[in-house]
Amino acid sequence: MYDKDHFEAGVWSCRYYQYNKWHGPYHLSLSFDHLTSKVSGQGIDDVGIFTIDGVFSSQTHRMDLIKTYERDTGNSNENIEHQVTLQLTWNSDHNQFEGKWFVRTNYFPIQLHKTCDLPADRSYIFGYHPHGIISLGAFCNFATEATGFEEKFPGIDLRLLTLKSNFRIPFFGFYLSLLGLCDASKESCNYILEKGNGNSLMLVLGGVKEILDARPSSEYILTLKNRKGFVKIGLAHGASIVPVFSFGENDLYEQLANPRGSKLRQLQVMLQKKTGYTIPFFKGRGIFQYAFGFLPNRRPIDTYVGEPIELPKLSREEITNEIIDKYHTQYMDALTRLFDAHKAKHGNKDATIKYVNADDY
Repeated sequence: MYDKDHFEAGVWSCRYYQYNKWHGPYHLSLSFDHLTSKVSGQGIDDVGIFTIDGVFSSQTHRMDLIKTYERDTGNSNENIEHQVTLQLTWNSDHNQFEGKWFVRTNYFPIQLHKTCDLPADRSYIFGYHPHGIISLGAFCNFATEATGFEEKFPGIDLRLLTLKSNFRIPFFGFYLSLLGLCDASKESCNYILEKGNGNSLMLVLGGVKEILDARPSSEYILTLKNRKGFVKIGLAHGASIVPVFSFGENDLYEQLANPRGSKLRQLQVMLQKKTGYTIPFFKGRGIFQYAFGFLPNRRPIDTYVGEPIELPKLSREEITNEIIDKYHTQYMDALTRLFDAHKAKHGNKDATIKYVNADDY
């Protein structure tokens, strides 16, 4: 039974909200210790069978649970424990618990680090660096609740933006839409920021051209020198710009050497110009071996959200190249400070950033 003061063991129905849609209902077989308020049990969903441990609060009428899948990857040295935090609240209309899953995985792991508060009374343009091969840190941190963005930055409604052409790919574009992603066009940026305070967006500013420089190295090559459109959009809306840096993003894949001026680089640039897509020659790991494959290597990703740079709201006539250059320089300086402040914690105190133009081949 369930009422405002009691929760009893048994089979319970629940559904959860994720990726902009409701999933379920699923059934949980739960036991409850009245002395400690601890909940345990097991269940099954679309992923598989899982175990549950957590607590029930009679004050909030909510269960905070840890759901764990254990998967054998075929390698005796590597059992991946996939943990998910579930917050369930009783819905008397549906006669079931409802809530959100917060996905966490120890595969990499991925962690989101907050360096300061971001007030929800304004909008933000987050710049993500580096791009990496697939921008996995951007996706996990900012397109899902895997690392608790909503809890760390309450009131910020963030949309991750990606290439417009990605939405033309059958099924994949629909999947991106379900996750709340938008295309990285000026129209999308304006639409999001015009909605008011708290509505914010994230751009992977290096774009597809930065992919060609994504490899494990003590020198991070960032395509940012002449990427200034985000500053202009920020000035038009009075949105603050926020640097974000992910240590480990470039370490997930090895890439074939393609120095500027090489024949391989020239071929890749030509294909990018003709198709709009960058084609890196990379390797990760496989499911049962580590030598090659398309899966990312197990490397930690630590993402730091820096301090915002406040921009004035200016009319189109008031926005000049001098003003854009001023705040663009401030942004690069802030990104460098963020990088320098934390690089020693993540492998190389002598690591550096090199800023290049998008047209530097």
